[in-house]
Amino acid sequence: MANRPSRRLDRRTTATPHPEVAAEQPSKDQAPPPVQYPFRIHFDDGRTKDVHAENAAEARARHKAIGAITKIKIIREKDQ
Repeated sequence: MANRPSRRLDRRTTATPHPEVAAEQPSKDQAPPPVQYPFRIHFDDGRTKDVHAENAAEARARHKAIGAITKIKIIREKDQ
């Protein structure tokens, strides 16, 4: 009895899609765009710069030529 298939299996034909499945799905070879977050970079001379990057390491790598970076923080505050 344990190896018997369930009687609740959906027996629809492949021509009629399940109603809960989205009509248009992205193709497998198209990746979703990367999510970018706002970061604030603090430099050792007191300057700050707001940038968008996927993560803090990427933000640091792109802006380390500007000056010595003391810290990088994600911006969580909302604009009012």
